[in-house]
Amino acid sequence: MFFLEAKEICQKVFDGTHDTPKPMPDGFPLITSKQILDGELDIENATLISHEDFVKTQKRSKVQQWDILFSMIGSVGKLYLEKNANPSYAIKNIGVLSCGEEGLANMIYYYLQTPFAKNYLNSFQMGAVQQFLSLEQLRKFPIP
Repeated sequence: MFFLEAKEICQKVFDGTHDTPKPMPDGFPLITSKQILDGELDIENATLISHEDFVKTQKRSKVQQWDILFSMIGSVGKLYLEKNANPSYAIKNIGVLSCGEEGLANMIYYYLQTPFAKNYLNSFQMGAVQQFLSLEQLRKFPIP
């Protein structure tokens, strides 16, 4: 089987902000690995951030339709496929495989759930206390 790296197949591979915006009583959800649950986002339990912080994080890491969110810290490898045309949340410490179109996004999303992909992930996780996968390893992720 022939493999390409994720950065060669996807439009781009990036991650969310590393800053910690100040929590607000209302505003925009800030999604972290904790909010990725078996293909769903737990937006109701996300920290809310100000419009100003939302705009700032969107400049660096705007999620778009057909992007795959990938937890990179803690429970590494949890996935969410964004199907909505205009997502209105920011991300923190989450990897994004930006696919740009539905067919490619679905193919990569389901591939990332295979035993081969999970074994690859397990072999590159780092951290003694809290597991993580580096952005560079995500960019190099082999995809058939």
